[in-house]
Amino acid sequence: MFIKKCYDLNTILGLIFLSTIIERTTAVRKRYHLYTLPREEKSNLTTPNYPQPYDSFSDCKWLIEAKQSDKIIYIKVIDSKLQNSATCKLDFIEIHDGQHLWSRKIEKFCGDEGPDEEFIQSTGRFLLVTFRSDMDVNLSGVLMQFWAVQKERIEASEVTYRHVNYVLFALFGIIVTFFAILLVCILCVRKVKRRNAILQMEVQIFQE
Repeated sequence: MFIKKCYDLNTILGLIFLSTIIERTTAVRKRYHLYTLPREEKSNLTTPNYPQPYDSFSDCKWLIEAKQSDKIIYIKVIDSKLQNSATCKLDFIEIHDGQHLWSRKIEKFCGDEGPDEEFIQSTGRFLLVTFRSDMDVNLSGVLMQFWAVQKERIEASEVTYRHVNYVLFALFGIIVTFFAILLVCILCVRKVKRRNAILQMEVQIFQE
């Protein structure tokens, strides 16, 4: 039996789109890892195949959890080799302050530079890292290091820093006020001396 199939342009485009979706679905590498940090030990997190090129259409998620609720998570980017783009829409790393994709986004970066800040920290005991890549320009990826820190230590250092700032600001205010009062006093003394001199001149003229 010979069957001839004729496809119009819309059908052809539809088949191409469907085949692209199927290819992407089979090529996607989905990972959702959970890292638990019971102690203040540093651990490494890498994109798939690092330092070899990562896969196309990668969609990876890493949920980092500090075991104790009184700890927060620090993460540092050691090496970054991602496809660069102006808005980081092609290959990118995204870091969320929490355990969900809708949690507040702390950082998003691509290329060779990495994030602007040397360290990225969470406000709680969860940190979600996501990695996505497109179909071309697969590079070596990213190497990150993360660890848990006692929350009280961070808060104590921040409080100490604020107190030092307040003290310095108060001292600066006192010094400025002192010099302002001193300047006013000098001006007043000069004004009094000038007035006395004028009065003496008037007395002399009157006596003559």
